[in-house]
Amino acid sequence: MRITYLALLIFMLCSCNKGNNVTIKGDISGMKDSLILAFGNMNSKTGDNVDTIIAHKGEFTYHTQIEKPTCIYLIFPGTQRCPVFVSPGDGVKIKGKAPNYGLLKVKGGDDANDLLNDFKETIKDYYSDNKRVQVEAEKFIRAHKENEVSAFLLDEYFVQSPLFSVEKIRTLMNLLKNSATIDPLVKQISTYLNQRTGLEVGGIAPMFSSTTDKGQTVALSDYKGKYVIVHFWASWEDNFTNEANKLRSLKRRCGSKVSFVGISLDMDRISWKNEIKRDSLSWPQACDFSGFESYMARQFDVTSIPFYILIGPDGRIKQKGVDISIIQNSLSTIINKK
Repeated sequence: MRITYLALLIFMLCSCNKGNNVTIKGDISGMKDSLILAFGNMNSKTGDNVDTIIAHKGEFTYHTQIEKPTCIYLIFPGTQRCPVFVSPGDGVKIKGKAPNYGLLKVKGGDDANDLLNDFKETIKDYYSDNKRVQVEAEKFIRAHKENEVSAFLLDEYFVQSPLFSVEKIRTLMNLLKNSATIDPLVKQISTYLNQRTGLEVGGIAPMFSSTTDKGQTVALSDYKGKYVIVHFWASWEDNFTNEANKLRSLKRRCGSKVSFVGISLDMDRISWKNEIKRDSLSWPQACDFSGFESYMARQFDVTSIPFYILIGPDGRIKQKGVDISIIQNSLSTIINKK
């Protein structure tokens, strides 16, 4: 009889555990073997709500567990995000074409996936036109003030957009109705806006300290009184070798007038070190293997890579952006100064 009770208990526990399972399958044409990052309130292998998924020729299967309805963000090459809205026990399929990962369709899961699919269908012909996409996103948000998809669109197409406008974001954010699914992201956006206003050009650069690939400590305080370029990157970044070539060329032009520090958002130590060697990144390189959750990335409000920040001798941000040419233009006077 004891065995029967024990077997019943094990069965009940396993059944309960199974009910929390979520399976996400992907079939993306044109995608090479790639690493996908998963972020969300799930029981990840690492215990920090971050998992890695290996896609082989565009196909992958990801299993995880969740306690309640949530959104799992899949980060594809080029840092494009695909949100997946799921409840415990769901199974979903993702289909589409590379490299437009932001237009991938999610089948199954919560109704929010269907709403987002419809929005993606609306913008597919002008996906790269930020202004037109913002117009459609604002229409959606105003029509769906209580839906979690609206919070995502606000973040994706306004907060993360090069057409960033604090006033517009706050206006749309105030339209969203309170709900358990919307509130967490809205709070993150609000916190982000408060931080960003202090990270604009002219603001004081936040301090950081980390360990380099050579086991040495590198800190922003080491460069007090000097110009320094902080470069955020990762080995899985598209066209990284081309960016590295531009950086080496700029470093030669700057000579000793400007210092360089690289901060990688890699999560794999071997890939990070191999890329440093492959592209001859001779200046200090740091990494804490936390991806976009790295405290250094969060300190500097880095949401995409490559990302460059020019800090002046006074510790203030002189220029920043995703295009190295912006930094080069700001440095032209310094470089040519005798």
